[in-house]
Amino acid sequence: MLLCLEGSGVISYLDGRSALLTSGKYVHTPKGVYHSTSSGLHLIELENLRNKLDLLRL
Repeated sequence: MLLCLEGSGVISYLDGRSALLTSGKYVHTPKGVYHSTSSGLHLIELENLRNKLDLLRL
C-alpha cells in the first residue's frame, strides 16, 4: 500500500492502467503487480514481504 503524504503524482502499472495520487489518498497494489510512481510525491510504503531480495528499486 502507498499512502501519499504530500504532493501529487501518478502510479502506473504495466498493463497501461494508472491512478492519480494526491495528499491523503492511498492505493493498494496486489502482490506480484509491477508498478512505478512519478516524482513529486512524499509517500509512505507499507509492505509485507518474506523476501526483500525480490524488490527492484530504480
